Amino acid sequence: MDGYSSTRNNDPADCASQSLASNVWIQCIALFLIYLLCWSSPASATAPEVRQGLIDLRDWDFHEEGSINLSGQYEFYWEQHLDSSSFALMANPEPHYQTVPSTWNNTIINGDQIHGEGFATYRVNVLVSELRRYAIKVPDIGTAYRLIIDGKLMATVGEPGESLEATDPDYQPLIVEFSPTSRRIEIIFQVSNFHYRMGGIWLPLTMGSVEDIRRETEDRRALSFILFGAIVIIGFYNFALFTLRREDRASLYLGFFCLLLSTRLLAVGERFLTHILPGLPFEWFIRIEYLSWILALSLFAAFASSILPREFPNKAAKIIHCLVGVGTLIILLTNVQTFSHIVPPFQVITILALIGGTIAFVLAVLRRLEGSLILAFAYALLFYSVVNDILVNAGIIDTILMLDFGLLCFIFFQSLLISYRFTQSFKTIEKQKESLEAANLGLQTQEKLRRQAEDESQNLHSHIDLAQKTEKIELLSDGIANLFKGEPGSQGDYESQSQFGAIFQDLLIIGGRGGIPESGVNLNSLIESVLDSPEYGNLLKTRPSSEVTCELDAALPAIEASPEHLRRMLLNVIEYPLAKAAEGCHLNLTTRSETTMTRALFYNEVRAAEYVVIGIEDLGGGIINHDELDVLFEPKYALQTLNRSSRGLGMPLIWSVVSSHGGGIDALSEESGGTHFDIYLPVVRQS
Repeated sequence: MDGYSSTRNNDPADCASQSLASNVWIQCIALFLIYLLCWSSPASATAPEVRQGLIDLRDWDFHEEGSINLSGQYEFYWEQHLDSSSFALMANPEPHYQTVPSTWNNTIINGDQIHGEGFATYRVNVLVSELRRYAIKVPDIGTAYRLIIDGKLMATVGEPGESLEATDPDYQPLIVEFSPTSRRIEIIFQVSNFHYRMGGIWLPLTMGSVEDIRRETEDRRALSFILFGAIVIIGFYNFALFTLRREDRASLYLGFFCLLLSTRLLAVGERFLTHILPGLPFEWFIRIEYLSWILALSLFAAFASSILPREFPNKAAKIIHCLVGVGTLIILLTNVQTFSHIVPPFQVITILALIGGTIAFVLAVLRRLEGSLILAFAYALLFYSVVNDILVNAGIIDTILMLDFGLLCFIFFQSLLISYRFTQSFKTIEKQKESLEAANLGLQTQEKLRRQAEDESQNLHSHIDLAQKTEKIELLSDGIANLFKGEPGSQGDYESQSQFGAIFQDLLIIGGRGGIPESGVNLNSLIESVLDSPEYGNLLKTRPSSEVTCELDAALPAIEASPEHLRRMLLNVIEYPLAKAAEGCHLNLTTRSETTMTRALFYNEVRAAEYVVIGIEDLGGGIINHDELDVLFEPKYALQTLNRSSRGLGMPLIWSVVSSHGGGIDALSEESGGTHFDIYLPVVRQS
């Protein structure tokens, strides 16, 4: 991709795209607010906190106020695994107090700074007002632990030990249900970490009723699955775009970017990957989590360089690719204790890449590249969510994790604009095709003119034929432009699609496409099918005060015609006066057979033959002015008077169908009001 176009004009398609982008922007903001609502902390701003190993929840109403985060100062015993009996034997325990959620890295114990590897005991006492069944939502803890409540072992994740060999790490978010025996609940975590760079309880614990904890967990899981499904769908959608236009690599990069993000969704949060691959070793689980992150960083750089080559130089993308390559080798060739230490430098690289992307998108906005404002907004959400999650995972701030939503918004907007550019590329190809066809038509015309010079009569007929073809080409091009005129969004999507489809069918008929003539077509049956059609019913809904009556000749002979073309013609015969009437009107349709000699009608001449005649009479509405009759069927006049309430092209279509069937049109319009048309269609000749 050569970057987004900087061309600015008032083309209706551009107006429609801007309206679409505005609507999507509003939807994204709404989704962002919904996301914040769904993922906000259940505790209120005045919720109690753990202070020196104790939290008093006797005044907390779990029925009305819901669940609560058990955050604050936990008792912390370094290099000790203690249980309730151990604490009972301790006369005056002197704990250190450790903030939860946070890692124990760099904590000062007895004047020494501890690191990530080691083991410890966390203890918190909870005071409650009633004895009932409670539940605790336990997230990831680094990286193995036992949970003891009131002296009873409630859960074990991995195997916490006092050495590397005795410890078996694992990640497994749990819901632990328990029934306290007293109003003072003792909660103990025996935690070990010898396999990761950080240790401790780094995410908040949540306590509440069993029903609330289960509901909140299911809501989070459901939202994660929705995000997962949306990202996967967008990924395969971009793969489909790439298969259609392989020179556009931005779609390919974005597709793989989506697959990596969906893999990351399974590896973090609720850790769905542990259920999908229950036998997966801990080290490979962490490798998948890390690789899905840093490889996505490389794909992001490739994508940004592809869509904004001037603003995000390819050299910057290559530097990121090299760094990601080094990180990938470290992850694949070393153990978790080693490669987990690449997180801080790659967090810096991620932020630097995001800053580079910020500069690129700001430049795109300043240069007024197409879609740059929308992209900048989506990128701002992504930037904020990445920085927020880095600070949360580092234990610096305690807010919600937002990266999944930020990424979804970003790839959604990118896919939207890629799709728009893909559509515009096809339109450009169509315009080039039309130009070539027009040039070819010009060459053919010159050849015809040379040959027509040999015979004056043939020259005259050829000129008439050429004028008709040129008129049709102008009508086709102007009609296609009319498909995109008007106020975007002024009608519903289904209504606009129906209207555009009807106009496009008329354009195909006028252009001589489709419709195979059949012998023995009964015009009365066609009229009755039109009056029973959904199109006619929808038409009357827009003109409830209008009325259409019929007087059909039961002995009407058959004609040779295209039923599809006649059906479209009849719909336009009825619709044109109804759409043009300021208020309701009364149309009367008649059919009859007539044998006539060669004679001149109002608009053309008919040969001597037998005809089926369709009569259309406006009973007093005066829709067609007397002065309009001379120009009524001229394409330019019809296009000037075409309004957005019409579902077809009106009079040009009627004239095209009638003339293509060898018929004619007669008209009578009184200055005092009222209009009558007769449409002549030749009867099938008997052999």
